[in-house]
Amino acid sequence: MSEKNAETKIVTIHVEKLTPLEGNPRRHDDVTGIMESIRRFGFDDPLGVWGERNVIVEGNGRYEAARRLGLTELPCVRLDHLTEGEMRAYAVAHNRTAELSAWNDPALKKILDTPEFDSALKTALDLLSEERDKAVALPEPEEREIKPFLKAFFLVSVPVARYADFAGLIQQIREMGGVVDEQYN
Repeated sequence: MSEKNAETKIVTIHVEKLTPLEGNPRRHDDVTGIMESIRRFGFDDPLGVWGERNVIVEGNGRYEAARRLGLTELPCVRLDHLTEGEMRAYAVAHNRTAELSAWNDPALKKILDTPEFDSALKTALDLLSEERDKAVALPEPEEREIKPFLKAFFLVSVPVARYADFAGLIQQIREMGGVVDEQYN
């Protein structure tokens, strides 16, 4: 392992001097949500760059969105303390760790119901999908209709970190008449 970066410094780099990661394992087919976030809140999440060519290790989607918005200089964090192999591994690890988290749907619903989260922002961030609406609109347990009997009983232990769409899985179980005990450890 290379020596850790003892002091993180944010530097500003012109977009023409930044190089998207060749063979990036993460696709950014649609950056409109990122663009809307940058328009609304600013470019507050620096890119992680590496080497003399300023290869974008993490933040390729933000880079593309900023470029389309006409931004000319972007904040960046130098990752030169990493070897080339570590740089590529970090590119995957950085993106994958966000997928390992699950939404706290009741807390998310409270935030989505605030005036700051208007329908334009929800649309841009794909938070108006039918699946997300179902997930955040689940009734409280006392309001759910409980069938008097179950034809079958299944105990399913799901490691949350393995499912990017855990809320969708919960919804499918409920649609099949299942009861979900949402105790997360």
